[in-house]
Amino acid sequence: MIISRAKIHHDVLSVLDKLNGLGFQAYLVGGAVRDLIMFGECRGDWDIATNARPFQVIQAFHEYNVVPTGIKHGTVTVQMHIPIEITTFRKEGVYSDNRRPDHVTFVNSLQEDLGRRDFTFNAMAMDSTGYIFDYFHGDYSIFDETVYPVGDPLERFSEDYLRMMRAIRFSSQFDFYLSDAIEEAIPKIARNIVKVSPERIRDEFNKILLSEYPSHGLYHLQDLGLLKHIIPELDACAGFNQCNPKHNRNVFDHSIAVSMRMKPTIPLRLAGLLHDVGKPQCFSLDVNGVGHFYAHHLVSLDMTRDILTRLKYDNKTIDKVCTLVKYHMARYEVLRPNSLKKFINKVGKENIDELFELMESDIYASASLKSLPDLMAFKNATNDILLACDPLSVKDLAVNGLDVMGWLNISPGPAVGSVLDTLLEMVLEDPSLNTRKALKSIVMVYFVVARTVGITGA
Repeated sequence: MIISRAKIHHDVLSVLDKLNGLGFQAYLVGGAVRDLIMFGECRGDWDIATNARPFQVIQAFHEYNVVPTGIKHGTVTVQMHIPIEITTFRKEGVYSDNRRPDHVTFVNSLQEDLGRRDFTFNAMAMDSTGYIFDYFHGDYSIFDETVYPVGDPLERFSEDYLRMMRAIRFSSQFDFYLSDAIEEAIPKIARNIVKVSPERIRDEFNKILLSEYPSHGLYHLQDLGLLKHIIPELDACAGFNQCNPKHNRNVFDHSIAVSMRMKPTIPLRLAGLLHDVGKPQCFSLDVNGVGHFYAHHLVSLDMTRDILTRLKYDNKTIDKVCTLVKYHMARYEVLRPNSLKKFINKVGKENIDELFELMESDIYASASLKSLPDLMAFKNATNDILLACDPLSVKDLAVNGLDVMGWLNISPGPAVGSVLDTLLEMVLEDPSLNTRKALKSIVMVYFVVARTVGITGA
């Protein structure tokens, strides 16, 4: 098989040709070759393997910025118009940390270097003419639409246990099957995924959530025994019968259905997946045998925060997901404007659209659409308030904390916040009060009254 040189980035060709011109072997390897075969373009990084030693690569490209990104393991990155990672052919020693080899031995054989890779479609190489070297039948993996390991999957996975999740991620990314050997191997060692750092698990989980077929990946994680070690709270939802006519799916299936209806962003997919994670803990049956989940949104909120914190998600993501989970059961009745304004203020204007997307997805993934009109009325009433541009939070007031401190001659502290909160309550009731003159008058009155009862601390 030959790939046209025209499909290879000119900087990559330049590196290959220069190394070849210096008498070294050099090949494009890994995902770039796979992508060129499957899609006709590289959708990720450009990686090169060579028999040149790292110091020889550094010398060859001294006119560029060469970064020793992993020089201990034979890798440097040449920064041209694009970053190009160049790694010396190597074989690897023991993986005592189940992530990286304790040591590597440089070799001169391309086949030996490719033989250490994880999956056959990642173990192909291409020279500067576009000729493909495929010692492990990666082309068959692509043709057969199946993820195959290079050699024994237990050995490959034991080198880096994250490869179990990578196999599943590639399956959901390309809509490939997992080979029988992989499906047999993962359950035997799934418990070892806990040896992988939470950050790496999180990043691979995110890739599954944003893949072309994320539901495939989520079901594989559960079926093959990985999910119970990654997110046991979500694994407990699998097969959990809701015993409620409003739901025609178990909690896990419903959660996946909701998540898949959400836009492909990490916070939205996570919110859809975790919004009902507390249901098994809240389950009760009434005298008619109907299941109920009272306050499950609050239990799910606490569990979601624990899960995302454990997986080292950033605070911004955690706060957004938790907000969506907390309010996904907000009442659908159209409330009076002041209550709606308070609701918007609690949720945050930046989260409102996403919350309604979660609510809507929750309904569509249930057995009945009966509550959809109420939700649409709630959504329309909320949008009307947003379009009116009335003040909704303290930051929308015509005055700020500095004004309050100056007028009342008080120092920063809880008293300032108390005054601003009171002003907001009044403005929510009557937006016409949101002028500097009106609020100053209210502040002076509030100060006198508050001083009388001793709550300002001034």
